[in-house]
Amino acid sequence: MNELENKKILLRPLPTVSDNKIAKAIGVFAKVYAVLGAIGGFILGMAFGTPNFFGETSFSWTAAIVSWVTTLFTTLLLLGFSEIIFLLDIRNIQQYQVEIKDE
Repeated sequence: MNELENKKILLRPLPTVSDNKIAKAIGVFAKVYAVLGAIGGFILGMAFGTPNFFGETSFSWTAAIVSWVTTLFTTLLLLGFSEIIFLLDIRNIQQYQVEIKDE
């Protein structure tokens, strides 16, 4: 008879830490891009403002919001790629603990 016939085999994942430099670099780049995009939105809003009767320039909310929305989508896309690379790396190096119990 087989010695594992009446036994239950459990696989438990062990804690794994990923040190993927590409995923970290993309994550850092996404955060820097978000900060620069927020600042750039304010700059574009001031640059594309229209002068009023008194010679003061108004803030162009259209230019600022377009800049902020595109920055938001690009940042989320980059953070998503970073997370996918991170999770695939963990999946690649995941190790399991085998536990055999009697039924």
